[in-house]
Amino acid sequence: MYCEYIPVSPLPAPCIRASNDNKEKCPETEKTTVRIGILLKQGPYNHQASDTAYKFAEAAIRKGHTVEAVFLYNDGVINATRLMDPPRDDRNIAARWSELNNRHGVEILACIAASKRRGISEDIMIKGSAICGLGALTELAVRCDRLLTFGD
Repeated sequence: MYCEYIPVSPLPAPCIRASNDNKEKCPETEKTTVRIGILLKQGPYNHQASDTAYKFAEAAIRKGHTVEAVFLYNDGVINATRLMDPPRDDRNIAARWSELNNRHGVEILACIAASKRRGISEDIMIKGSAICGLGALTELAVRCDRLLTFGD
């Protein structure tokens, strides 16, 4: 009996054992840190994508991975405006993204074309965010091990 490790990605490979119904466990693989990029395409409060992307980013960072940046596209750019003023008993999604940048250095990048279409300019953006072109999304995809999309 032997353990055969089949690497298919930068993530730890699953351990596969050839055996006759013997379910012995293989040794643990070393922990791998994954560089993650997030593409968020939905606005806050009308779709779960913003909340899910934020919770995913927090969980990934807690597990020791690196979230390089969040790229906001289409209605996702609304997540980075200081104009939202939710009731006290509701979450402030823009403040969450700003805090993620402040605590963990996660870049918050908004697409310039999507921002202009929605009347969003640098002066109403949250602290720690920037407006940039689609080239920044391409660079994010190239430098990260994984690019996850949240939203339709």
